[in-house]
Amino acid sequence: MIAVIQKPQIESVHDDGSERWDLTLCVGKAFDFSIPFRAILQEIVVRLAASTTCELHMPAYQDREDFVSGTLDWGSDSYGVYYEYSLAYLDLSSRDKAAIDRLWACLSSIVTFDS
Repeated sequence: MIAVIQKPQIESVHDDGSERWDLTLCVGKAFDFSIPFRAILQEIVVRLAASTTCELHMPAYQDREDFVSGTLDWGSDSYGVYYEYSLAYLDLSSRDKAAIDRLWACLSSIVTFDS
């Protein structure tokens, strides 16, 4: 299970004249370098791989890493992956709203939020 401290959000973001959709998971407090972002991403991959091919592409781990970007390929969809310790969130993004909705539909059962 992936515990979040705020209700997950899907938002439209406009950058460089184009639109993308972001699924944001706030998973801790700012500057908490103990947040296991890579383990969270592996849990996401395991969940997604249960339904179809899933591959995570991330740079090699670096001590005290921050502002890390990669990609997640799930079936025929590809998502941007970004996390940062500074604001303690994990972001999965796509230019395709339906792809983000499919992603959230698959992941929502492993994300917990206690208000």
